[in-house]
Order: sequence, then structure tokens, then C-alpha cells
Amino acid sequence: MRNHTDRLIDWGPMGCQTGFYALTLGLEPAEFLPLLEATFRDVLEATRRARRQRGAVRLGREPLPGGGAGGGASLPGGPLGMGDRHPRGLGGF
Repeated sequence: MRNHTDRLIDWGPMGCQTGFYALTLGLEPAEFLPLLEATFRDVLEATRRARRQRGAVRLGREPLPGGGAGGGASLPGGPLGMGDRHPRGLGGF
């Protein structure tokens, strides 16, 4: 989200991890919603890139990070480095 505004003070999950808090400096809801949409589009694009990268690594077409060979290996910790810790299971593509 910081890529889209300099008025974001903090962004974080709620304790229950079903929502988030966004502390902003003078943003009205009508100004915030397009920033939120742009941020989610960034996450979607990063997820797509990670899927493509992981698929290439599994097929052995690209080296693993750190110089290892592909050939059926997967990226450490899942495509985004989260493993199985992501609440929606995005680490287990």
C-alpha cells in the first residue's frame, strides 16, 4: 500500500486475522478505497508471478535461489516465502 500513498502510517492484521487496520493521515474512505484496490491488484500480480516462477522451478527450467538446480524442487517456504503459515493457504500453491 505504501507504493500508492505517502499518507499511510500503519497497516496490519486484526488479532483474529479476518480483517486489517489501516492508520492513515487525513484520508477519507472515498480516497482510501482506490488505494486498497490498487494494493490488492499488486498482491494478485505478485501471486501470479510467484506461481509462474514456482512452476518454472518445478519443471527444472530455472535455477533455484542460491544457485541450486531445479528439477522438481520448490522454492523454500512456498512462492512468497510463507510456507503453510498464510491464513488462506497461499503458501501451498
